[in-house]
Amino acid sequence: MKKQLNLKQSDFIAAGATGSIYRLDTYNGIHRVIKLAKTQEVASILRNEAAIYQIMNNTCKYIPKYYESGIYQNNLTGETQFGIVIEYINHDTLLANMMYVTSKNINKIFTNILKILECFHNHNFVVKDVKPDNFLFDPETNRIWMVDLGLVGYCPFKWTECKNFTGTLRYISNRCHDHVNTYYDDIESSVYTIIFCYYGYLPWKIIKLPEWSDVDYRNRIKDIKESGKFNNMVDIFPPIADIYHDVHELDENNESLCKKPDYSVFWKILNRERYE
Repeated sequence: MKKQLNLKQSDFIAAGATGSIYRLDTYNGIHRVIKLAKTQEVASILRNEAAIYQIMNNTCKYIPKYYESGIYQNNLTGETQFGIVIEYINHDTLLANMMYVTSKNINKIFTNILKILECFHNHNFVVKDVKPDNFLFDPETNRIWMVDLGLVGYCPFKWTECKNFTGTLRYISNRCHDHVNTYYDDIESSVYTIIFCYYGYLPWKIIKLPEWSDVDYRNRIKDIKESGKFNNMVDIFPPIADIYHDVHELDENNESLCKKPDYSVFWKILNRERYE
C-alpha cells in the first residue's frame, strides 16, 4: 500500500546517485528524513539498504536510527517511489569537512571510522564502499556516522575473483580490483579515506586518456597503489601506517581475509602513542 507524502520544495536536502533526500516531521522529538529511490533500477539498492538498517538498528550507535521503508507517492513529482525513513543527522560529510582533519585528530577520526567497521564486521557484513562521502562528521566532537549502506553485504566464505569491482575506484584496496571485498579491504579503504581527507589527494588520482580502456585505466591505478608511493603519505602517522601495512600486505591466499579481524590489536596500536 502506497503512503502519501506531503513534501515541500524547502524540505529538499540533497540528491545522490541512488535518490533524493527530504526532511520529514519529527518523531518522539527526533528529526527524520526520507530517502527516495531515483529510479526503479536503483530501488533494489535502497531495498538492500533498508534491510541492512533493520538488522543493524539499535545495535550500532554509529548509523542513523531506522524507522520504516516502503512505497511512497511523492506529491512533488507525482512519482511512486521506494523510500527509507531514517534519523536526520544534521552534519555534513567528512569530504566536506576535510579542513578539520589535522595531525592532532587524525588518529581519533580514524579510530571512530574503525569502530563503525567493527559494528558491521561483527554482523558478518562488508561495507564495500568506504569513502569520505559516506561518513557524516561533527568537527567539534570528531564523531562519525556511516550513511549510504546500499552496497553492504555479507562477507564471502571464500575470497573469489570478480569481473567488476564493487565500490569507488579511488578508495578500493588493490585486491578489490580483481577479487570480491573482504573485511580487510574495508579497513584498507578506511586508510585511503582518512589520508585523502588529510592531504586532499591520493597518488593514483590520474586523468583517463582517450586511448585507455576502462581496464587499462583501472590497471594503471592498481599499479600506482602497489608501487609504494602511498607509503610516504601514510608513514608519518605510525599507528595508521602499521595497520595499513598489516592489511595491505595480506597475500591473496591468506585464509584470514575472510575471517573477522581482531580489533583489539588495532586498538592497542592506535592507543600506543598515548603511553610513549
